[in-house]
Amino acid sequence: MKINREKLKALIEIPSVTGSEYKYSGRLKDIFAADCDEVLSDVSGNVYGIKRSAAGRRKVLIDAHWDVIGLMAGNILDDGSLKFAAAGGVDTRILPSMKVVIHGRKDIHGVIGVPPPHLTDGKEDKAYKIEDLSIDTGLTGDELRRSVETGDLISFDSEYTELLNGRIAAPGLDNKVGVYILAELAGALKPENTDIVFAATSGEEKNLNGARTAANFDDFDLILIIDVTH
Repeated sequence: MKINREKLKALIEIPSVTGSEYKYSGRLKDIFAADCDEVLSDVSGNVYGIKRSAAGRRKVLIDAHWDVIGLMAGNILDDGSLKFAAAGGVDTRILPSMKVVIHGRKDIHGVIGVPPPHLTDGKEDKAYKIEDLSIDTGLTGDELRRSVETGDLISFDSEYTELLNGRIAAPGLDNKVGVYILAELAGALKPENTDIVFAATSGEEKNLNGARTAANFDDFDLILIIDVTH
């Protein structure tokens, strides 16, 4: 099956850092609405696309999570440096120099920085700890505090990039590609005696609460999970 790259790209561009999914559920509902009989969401950030059959003798749930790892805003220093914590399983080795978007009262772009070698003791030969890092937005501390507060979510400002041999590189492919499969199945399947619920669930990168909620959405005969692996 040929990949609809525009649909996959649209999913990737939804900034669904774990814990903030509910803010952007409307954009995902629009994608499901094209091929489902009914589209719902809940307070946890789950989005459900439902395809009903004439007989409806069985009920099946097909699930993929749509949250991604990211960062969470911490203290704002007077010089404008923003400290942060991980939201999900972030690999701190890749963070220095990464571009980010802080989702506060408005979106603010920044870059993750580290103390330069000539301002340290020169003995650090291991990966930086997250507390060593900070985000520079170009704003002073007072300016940044007007738009950002502790707990605001931060996404990685990485681009969808087409590689050779039909490959792509993009942030959040775990598990936006799973949600893409849900959307494609919703368009392809025509159930005759089975009601199918396609669930894009929240919180997989944090506590699995979205999946627990979805499993109790109805009395399902079968639940299928789509996720990536190594």
